[in-house]
Amino acid sequence: MLGQIARVWQTRPEKDWKSIAQRKQQDRLDLLPTKWTIDPGQLPADSHLNVIELCDKLEWLNKEELAITGLSVVDLAAAIKDGRYSALAVIEAYAHRATIAQQLVNP
Repeated sequence: MLGQIARVWQTRPEKDWKSIAQRKQQDRLDLLPTKWTIDPGQLPADSHLNVIELCDKLEWLNKEELAITGLSVVDLAAAIKDGRYSALAVIEAYAHRATIAQQLVNP
């Protein structure tokens, strides 16, 4: 068994880890919805370590998305129950915020 695994690894062409990492990073970026992709020129400098407040300050989320993602779990459940927000709106708000976070922490 180990001999078979070793032969498989030996037949694979060696690749530079940097090119593999670049390809994987591009693959990750390609999976993000294009409507939520941030222009690279809008991303903060690498020295900007605290990116939590950027969603609020840079207006990447609309007012409803900010309101939804700013609610506590209890308040969010009540808002959905009362019909103020649909489940779809909540999912999209959190998905949008997560997409932004992905781009900020993995540029």
